[in-house]
Amino acid sequence: MCALSAVGVINLRWHFLPPALYVFNYHRVGNRDECGYNRNLFSCTVEQFREHLVVLKDRFDFVTIDRLADFARHGYAGRRPLALVTFDDGYADNYLLAFPVLKQMEVPAVFFLPTEYIGARRLLWSDEIAWMLRNSRHSTITLPYAPGPYSLAAERLERTIRDILRHVRRCPVPIAEQVDQIRLACGGASPDSDDDRPPFMNWEQVREMRSAGMDIGSHTHSHTPLARLTPDQQRTELGTSRAVLESELREPIRAVAYPVGDHTAYTAETCRIAREVGYELGFNFQRHTNRFPVHDALDIGRLAVDYGTCTARLMARVCFPKVFSN
Repeated sequence: MCALSAVGVINLRWHFLPPALYVFNYHRVGNRDECGYNRNLFSCTVEQFREHLVVLKDRFDFVTIDRLADFARHGYAGRRPLALVTFDDGYADNYLLAFPVLKQMEVPAVFFLPTEYIGARRLLWSDEIAWMLRNSRHSTITLPYAPGPYSLAAERLERTIRDILRHVRRCPVPIAEQVDQIRLACGGASPDSDDDRPPFMNWEQVREMRSAGMDIGSHTHSHTPLARLTPDQQRTELGTSRAVLESELREPIRAVAYPVGDHTAYTAETCRIAREVGYELGFNFQRHTNRFPVHDALDIGRLAVDYGTCTARLMARVCFPKVFSN
């Protein structure tokens, strides 16, 4: 990136971005070092998030779900590139830390929520796994169907957590079964108190954000990767979430983000079922931009924002997503 920046390639590309759709995906906001669970879910600090929005606001026109659905159907004839800011999972820090910045800077965003977790004090499987690895009685663990052993030494722990979570996402074995295997390998440790569990937003907070102009979308009901489910189970996950959100918010829910969202987590059949259930827009995690006309409105790519991404790195990822995708 330094070499490209030195010759002005990124700045030149940034200045001449085509009028496409660029979707930026965040998860959690805050200081990840204070988290005893899955620190990989943190996308940035509050200060970094503000810096990102300053840069994006200068270059893009921000869109809402309603405007994007219209552009997806009828095309986009504007000259400026479009940006959509999205958040997955519905952690409370989205409301407490990100929402005030969005309001202050008058930037719309969409929050994709797994309805089973709204207002709940429970753990996503990735948080539970990270906790077990941090609190294992062993210095290494070996898992079925995975290379190993994995080191749990302090200097290797964060890398080990990332590697094991990546394996869990890609392994065809049911996630609940893998969680049980990891628990056994870690010595049977489980979080037995919900006092310090990362909280999710509640319905009052969700309604407040919606009233302030933020969009709300589905992240399914239980946050299970849809490709692991039968068509009927996928329909239930997608339909239940949409029904719950519409009942609570008293308005149509038009968009869904597929949990995990890489090529192993959803299929073309998933997109078809999402359309049948009533969604107009679907978002993956394939880390690419989207030219108009949108090829498939139920399969829109997003660019990941990872912890420590400075504004220069963010610009590089926009300009060359295939080069700076990780």
